Amino acid sequence: MLRRISPVGLNNLLNYHTMIKPLFRHFNLILTISLVSWLLVIPIGISDASDEFFEIKPKLNIKKPPNKEERLTYARALYKKINQIYDAIPNLSPSQKKWLDSEMSSENVFRRIEVFESDEKYLQDTKSKVETIQLILTAIVDGNYQEQREETFSWLLIASGMVEWDIPWGIAELVNRKLITISSDKRFGEREVIAMTFNRIGRSILNTIVTSYLSKRLPE
Repeated sequence: MLRRISPVGLNNLLNYHTMIKPLFRHFNLILTISLVSWLLVIPIGISDASDEFFEIKPKLNIKKPPNKEERLTYARALYKKINQIYDAIPNLSPSQKKWLDSEMSSENVFRRIEVFESDEKYLQDTKSKVETIQLILTAIVDGNYQEQREETFSWLLIASGMVEWDIPWGIAELVNRKLITISSDKRFGEREVIAMTFNRIGRSILNTIVTSYLSKRLPE
């Protein structure tokens, strides 16, 4: 069962829909530019990451673009994995939030810089970014998109979040600081392994779903 959206998460989701709605006027152009940009930043040899670590089943097959039901099945499987990470990251306590807000708004520039390396900042930022992917996956699974282009744009945002280093870097940092425990697999504490694994998932989405849409090969 998909989780209920928190007030913060609901605000993120509303901001997300407000942000992307005007972009549909030039949808194909934006999608193409975004796709090319993300493919350019994917390093060579990324597929060397272990297929057994954080594996999403069933896998996407670039030779057979997934139909609607297959995309929903993949979204549910990815959601389950992302939710495992989300649940492992604790929410900040009221006192932690108060301290973090105080440091972030301090007139002392050194305090504002140092706070970015604090446990509280890593917890807040990583959980927020994981939640964003989770919310977009929820919208896909719930069938909130009537048009295929809206669904595809959401897949692009998910892929971009997986390709970036922010989430895997944050996860590894939290594991190494012993602030979270996701599983007994020590690879969750290895930045490069998580980054390559997430990157592989993002690339699979780009190549199988987004590219297929642009080439008019994505089934309804």
